[in-house]
Amino acid sequence: MVITLPHELNPLVLQNQEVLYHLFFQAAAQALQKLAFGYPRLQAQLGFTAVLHTWDQDLKLHPHLHLVVTGGGLDPSANRWVPTPNNILVPVKALSQIVRGKFLEALKEAFQEGKLLFRGNAEGLQGETAFDRFLKKLRGQKWVVYSKEPFGGSQQVYTYVNR
Repeated sequence: MVITLPHELNPLVLQNQEVLYHLFFQAAAQALQKLAFGYPRLQAQLGFTAVLHTWDQDLKLHPHLHLVVTGGGLDPSANRWVPTPNNILVPVKALSQIVRGKFLEALKEAFQEGKLLFRGNAEGLQGETAFDRFLKKLRGQKWVVYSKEPFGGSQQVYTYVNR
């Protein structure tokens, strides 16, 4: 699974890497667990590993998470394995919306707590009105979430994401 931050966040990411990457991991993890537990076809606690990649193949800033996720999970009692039905873990559109919501909520909180720096290309986001406009724009966008079975198995995926 791959979850990508919108490029509009890049100037803010460059100035606040530690804060924003932490929020990104947290939003992705919470969204995946919430959806898997609430998804009627699964209702399970998943296991996963997430790895942050910050650049694309052309070495341009492109923050995204690669997640290697179990093909099912433990039921609420943690006594039974629930396999993924029909090879569909969770609906990616719903996951995208939940990640977006959780990330933007946490980003707004970080702004209100004064945890963000606004230098360089991010200076224009410094005021409350400008930042609210920025958040509204991000809320209106589709966030990219991609999910598929690994081509060469889990070992190939781990080799790729850990390079």
